[in-house]
Amino acid sequence: MRFSFSRGKFRPRFIHQTIFVLALLACAILSPPPRASAADLVSKQDKLAASIKSQSKAQEELDQWNRDKQALVQDVRDAESRLAWTEYQADKYARYVAREKRNIAILKDKLQAIKQIRYELEPYLDEVYARLEKAVAADLPFLHDERALRLKALRDVLDDHTADLGEKLRRTLEAVQIEASYGSLVEARETLLHLHGEAQPANEVEVLQLGRLALFYRTPDGSGIGRFNKQTGQWEELPEQYGQAIKNAIAVARNKRVAELLDLPIGALGGQN
Repeated sequence: MRFSFSRGKFRPRFIHQTIFVLALLACAILSPPPRASAADLVSKQDKLAASIKSQSKAQEELDQWNRDKQALVQDVRDAESRLAWTEYQADKYARYVAREKRNIAILKDKLQAIKQIRYELEPYLDEVYARLEKAVAADLPFLHDERALRLKALRDVLDDHTADLGEKLRRTLEAVQIEASYGSLVEARETLLHLHGEAQPANEVEVLQLGRLALFYRTPDGSGIGRFNKQTGQWEELPEQYGQAIKNAIAVARNKRVAELLDLPIGALGGQN
C-alpha cells in the first residue's frame, strides 16, 4: 500500500481509487448483463457491502491511529519540556551545592581559627589578670575595696568554665580600662586613714589623688597634712608650708576653685634620699 504526506498528515491514495472502483461496481450492478442471474446479483451486492464496510473500518482505524499519533507527539513534547526544566534545575542546584560547600569550608576555617584563638587567648587572659593584680598591689592605696571586688569578680569569670570566651575577654578589657583611667584621675574624697599605724584609731581626712602620681591627705581642720610614700609604703606628714597648696588643690578637684599651678611635693623632699 502506498501513502502520500501533506502538512504533517497522510492520506492513502487508494481512497480515491476505491471510490472510482465502487462507482464502476455500482454501475455494473445497476446495469447487470442480460444473462446475470439474481443469485449473482445478490452475491455481488454482498461483496460490495463487505468491501465498503472493510474500507470504512480501515479509515476509522487510520483516523484513530492519526489521533493517537498526535497525542504521542504532544506527550513527547511535554516530556522534552519537563526534561529541559529538570536539567536546568539540576544545574542550578549543583551551583547552590557548590556554593554551600564553599561556605562550609570557610566556616570550618573560621571555627578552626576560633579554636586556635581560644587556645591562645585563655592563657593570655590569665596572664593579664596576674599582671593586673600585681600592678594593683604595687599601686598607690586608693579605692582599695572597689578595686579588690573588681579583681575578685574577674577571677571568678576567668575560672568559670561555662562563661563564654567573649565575656571573659570583655570583662578583662573592662578591668584594664578602668585601671588605666585611674592614671588621669584627679579626685578629692573623704575617708578614714590609719596615719599612725594600724594599732591607732583611724583618722578622718580628705584624700587628694593625682592619678597614680601622688596621694595627699589633709585633716578637716587643716592641722595635719601629708602624703603616701611609695618607697616605705606608709603615710608621712608634710611640712606646714604645703598646707595651703594642698587645700587649694582639693578645692580645684572639687570644682570649687579655678585650676591653677600649685607647688606640691611630688618627688623627694629636700634632705630626703
